[in-house]
Amino acid sequence: MLSDEERRRIRAEEIFRDEIRRELAAHDSRRSRLWAFTNSSIFIWFLSSVVVAAITTGYSRCSEATRVSAASEETKRRLNVELSRRAAELEAELAAVAAAPEVAKDERFREALNTVRRAHTPIFTEFSDRPLSSILWEREQVERIAAVKPCREAFDVAARLEVNGPSLTGPINLPHEIAVARTLCSNVRGCAALRHAA
Repeated sequence: MLSDEERRRIRAEEIFRDEIRRELAAHDSRRSRLWAFTNSSIFIWFLSSVVVAAITTGYSRCSEATRVSAASEETKRRLNVELSRRAAELEAELAAVAAAPEVAKDERFREALNTVRRAHTPIFTEFSDRPLSSILWEREQVERIAAVKPCREAFDVAARLEVNGPSLTGPINLPHEIAVARTLCSNVRGCAALRHAA
């Protein structure tokens, strides 16, 4: 027969084993409830509908952003090429003014200002009828570079020459106007050479 001391010890062991069993059962029941939920039709619907929709939306937004970025880069490239071409065309016109006989220089300069209002030989036809200030403005808007000095100065001078050029009558302060036009060429080239917003 067992003594009272042995009975208490066995009873304590059994109580301890029972507590351990309950803890393990509770832990297993949480795990089994989680497993049951993940295999339920509600969870599978959620996974297939909501998560897949979120992934699809994220992918389409990323694709659209990439497409818009590529289109913006192409627009910047075309604007830069056109601005460089316009600067070269104006420089050629100014060289022709310098080579003209003295009596024809004023009239030749007035003709050269037509380059600011519209390109004689545009590279891209969508820019052919647009004045230089319009192309400079679009370049600023595409890359948000309005605060960059060469672009702002080029825009201001081009706008002034476009407005005042046709109304120039009488004697012109030709050296001053040619210097202004040469500064315009330099600033247009500087604006076209910009690669990133400041």
